[in-house]
Amino acid sequence: TSRYCANSRGGTCTSIPAHSQGRPLFEFLDLSATLRAQRAVDAAQEISDRYVPIAKFLGAADFDHKKLAEAKAALASGNSDAAVNAALADITNTNSQFAAAREARLNAERVGRLLFAILILIPFAAYLWYYRREKWEWRAPVIGLIAYNLVYNALYFGRGYTYSLSVFNVESNIEPFFQARTIDAMIALLIAIVVVGVLSRRADVYRAALNSINTAFLIFAALVVQIDFFYLLWNVSFAWYIPDLALGFKYYLDVLQTSAFWPLLYVPLLAILPFIALGARWVAAKVKIGK
Repeated sequence: TSRYCANSRGGTCTSIPAHSQGRPLFEFLDLSATLRAQRAVDAAQEISDRYVPIAKFLGAADFDHKKLAEAKAALASGNSDAAVNAALADITNTNSQFAAAREARLNAERVGRLLFAILILIPFAAYLWYYRREKWEWRAPVIGLIAYNLVYNALYFGRGYTYSLSVFNVESNIEPFFQARTIDAMIALLIAIVVVGVLSRRADVYRAALNSINTAFLIFAALVVQIDFFYLLWNVSFAWYIPDLALGFKYYLDVLQTSAFWPLLYVPLLAILPFIALGARWVAAKVKIGK
């Protein structure tokens, strides 16, 4: 079962049936037609009763159960097949109404988060506006952004990982796994900056260093946009629902990637990126790459 709670600090909760359990397959039960119909109606009634507090919690109107009334009437008249069919239809309708009510509440909460989600992006939009106004180079930083994502995802998916908790064999592997992803992000970032340095071999020192900073900005901004999108859809805490688990797993990976820019107090990777780019630029100029 899942649990729907009024808040995450011990508020009123109600458990709900896990939908992965499906429905009883009454048609395969070795029962008389009358008893099968009775069990189907009982199941529909139980589910109907169960969803009364759930609908109230979600702020939805009481769910419609016309089919349940039809099932009871059919059972009373001795029409077992009609009773089973109507009962199953009511179960399906109840699940559909629950899904719609759940989505309506999620959407209402998303609207409430929209303004803050937009505010988060304003500094990045302002930087991009200034970037364009100053007519800084786009080619090398964008290629650096692409290189970062290619390397990071190659390191991740190349090991056979997916966006799933199933990548952990035991709980003790969780922390080492996520630490390794930060290291992957650092490797990808360093390679991206080297690529930018090589591409900036004909630029002056200032432009080459600026390209490295702008590359780091684009990489960080792309991660923030993805994190912000998840926040808008699902928030960062889940008091009464389970978010999309694949997106949730990716969200944590995205957050971890942002730590690659300054993984430890004494490892300010961001501060040395321009020097790495300038070093790559110097080497590329010496060996005359691309000439």
